[in-house]
Amino acid sequence: MLTGESQAVEKHTGALAERCKEAGIEVAIVTGDHPLTALAIAREVGIADSPREVVTGCQLAEIGHSDVPEFLERVKTMHVFARVSPVQKFRIADALIKVGHFVAVTGDGVNGAPALRRFNTGVAMGSGMDVTKETASIMHFGATSDMTLPDVPLQGLNFVRSIFALLFQKTRRA
Repeated sequence: MLTGESQAVEKHTGALAERCKEAGIEVAIVTGDHPLTALAIAREVGIADSPREVVTGCQLAEIGHSDVPEFLERVKTMHVFARVSPVQKFRIADALIKVGHFVAVTGDGVNGAPALRRFNTGVAMGSGMDVTKETASIMHFGATSDMTLPDVPLQGLNFVRSIFALLFQKTRRA
């Protein structure tokens, strides 16, 4: 007998991925799961449609170190990474930063805590473990919050704009 188990993708995840795209935020799946599992999730949330859009950890290992131009190009153009090791997850994020991306990492478990600390922004999911919450830059409470993940950078940008507008007004009056 063959059985399988899959975590269901939350119903709003596809809409959130679409809102991210509208806000200019690229969404990637970086997972240790099987490539077909990663592709199924990517299809469900609207990130990828074809097996050609999935890069595996073995393929990345064949390319070599994350400083190799081909590695950087692959990471820059792909959005689904499957069967990657924890070390490869760090290399993927490092490569994205090298090519000019701002990297936000989400996590809810002990294994994600180092990545939440290391990259530009770590977003702890509200249902996660205490170590993850203590390590993250931002807490996201999901359905219990009025603000969704794509709203965070947009609200931050609006906050910065408001501060600059206020400062500009004060300097004009002086």
